[in-house]
Amino acid sequence: MNNKLDFKDPNNHITYYEISDNQEQIIVHFKSGKSFSYPYSKEREKNILNIMKEQIDYLKEEKSRLKNKREYYGKVAKAFLGAFIPINFTLISGPLLSYFINQDSSISDLILLFVFSNGMIFAVEYIMNQVKKECETKLERIELLEDIMDSELLKEKEYSKTNILTNTSNKMKRIQSAKTDYTKNELINEMSRLSLDLKNLKDLRTMVENIQYMNLLNQDKEKTYIKK
Repeated sequence: MNNKLDFKDPNNHITYYEISDNQEQIIVHFKSGKSFSYPYSKEREKNILNIMKEQIDYLKEEKSRLKNKREYYGKVAKAFLGAFIPINFTLISGPLLSYFINQDSSISDLILLFVFSNGMIFAVEYIMNQVKKECETKLERIELLEDIMDSELLKEKEYSKTNILTNTSNKMKRIQSAKTDYTKNELINEMSRLSLDLKNLKDLRTMVENIQYMNLLNQDKEKTYIKK
């Protein structure tokens, strides 16, 4: 049995944690879907948050792999689309047309072959584009996590729920309805949890932008203005 747990494996990454109602247990959730609980302490919670920030560095390899995969499938999709014109030209004016004429085949046979060949091209192109889109979504998730864990993003100790959820979907607002305000640690944990569902990424991007706006608008709060 291999008793070495490798946190560099994305499946072993901590995605979020929960604290039991009685404050006695802390439940850690991993990307693999597994969970682990043990006695709660502030020090342990702090340690989990530090691990969540550090593990972003381990995603560099996955990020590079996804970029290469996206580029590869994008090129394949373009190649199949590029084959559309020459194949049609061949079917209409090339040897295949002569073959059908010499064999007394009907025009419907040529149409069926035309539809089949082009259908295959578009089917493969569609699949390649879907894989490319999936890679782009996963890349966005990693980039959002990088933003969330960046020490320059979360500068305040507390964040207003109203400000954080501005311009997000009604669904997101319903999910967060029980919340009033977020501490910095709660926000890191919650946004990391939301990133698990790739459908939440648009709202998550908006939440990150809202925090950036707040940081920008708060830059002047410590300035002293002298009345002339």
